Amino acid sequence: MLMSRSCRSRVCASVVAIVCLAASATPSQAQSDTVVVRSEPDGRARRVTGTVVEFTGESLLVLHPSGREEKILPEQVVEVLGDWKVSHQAANALFADGAYAAAEAKYREALRDEDRRWVQRRVLSQLTWCYRNLGQTANAVKAFLPLYRDDPKTPYMAAIPLTWTTASVELDLERQAATWLQDKDSTAARLIGASWSLTTARRAEAIKVLRAFVNDPDPRIVFLAEAQLWRTQVATAQSEDVTRWQARIDRMPSDIRGGPYYVVGLALSRRKLPEQAAISFMRTAILYSSQRDLVPHALLAAARELETMDQAAAAIGLYREILTKYTDSSLSTEAEDRLKGLANED
Repeated sequence: MLMSRSCRSRVCASVVAIVCLAASATPSQAQSDTVVVRSEPDGRARRVTGTVVEFTGESLLVLHPSGREEKILPEQVVEVLGDWKVSHQAANALFADGAYAAAEAKYREALRDEDRRWVQRRVLSQLTWCYRNLGQTANAVKAFLPLYRDDPKTPYMAAIPLTWTTASVELDLERQAATWLQDKDSTAARLIGASWSLTTARRAEAIKVLRAFVNDPDPRIVFLAEAQLWRTQVATAQSEDVTRWQARIDRMPSDIRGGPYYVVGLALSRRKLPEQAAISFMRTAILYSSQRDLVPHALLAAARELETMDQAAAAIGLYREILTKYTDSSLSTEAEDRLKGLANED
């Protein structure tokens, strides 16, 4: 069910109020947390128990019961099993069950309950995912931007609400994207604004903004801006261009490759390389299943490529997956139509 404009405004105001409240909170008493760490060079996992003092994109600082401090590199962190508040635990359970609207309400409650800054940022990232999964892009941006502003090297960069498809943008979102596009104080806001403006009348301005990120100090912004520009080149990309894009993806941090893989799939499809295209689409669908706003597009695109290879049974499996797992997606109708078409062909 679509939210009314007044309801969306109340939610946006609520998120902003919560963020302001969280920013002014004072640290709480020591907590008991567990960090699962991948050791080098054998890659085995070990558990570190103590109090997480801070967790940013630069390091995770743990205070051991003995009083000793240990710094852990973010890339070594497999999982943080924090001493979450009751509201946070409830939100996590609802999110795991796919109840994103209910989880969103609980995460907002958790943000009010929480006074640990590193946990506040984690909750903001989870709120961003809730809003993305609910199709509430503007709210997702409002949750993500304070997170990025507080920690520009955030380990939650994968949550950034960009778009990778050619779908048209609703007028309200187009207007908000224009505002983000012109935000001189936030590179993340400009990147998001450019992403959502590429299919609008502000396409030229968006391309100019994306090109200007070439020297941004955050390499993830550089990679994502470059991959967003690929969206404008899919129709004309030659084999050597696609090969270069694939090489660039290999250099990206693994957590931000989902969208770029999808764009490469589109280019391979235009080059009449269905097997390679299907593989690229399925990388997005399988390796980045958390991106529920993109995965149905990847599944549908992969299924079409499989059909061109006369692999109807495999295509049917993907169409059914869309209908089973992504019933709220706008693509479910198209998947159902294709299933009926294949049944008629049989």
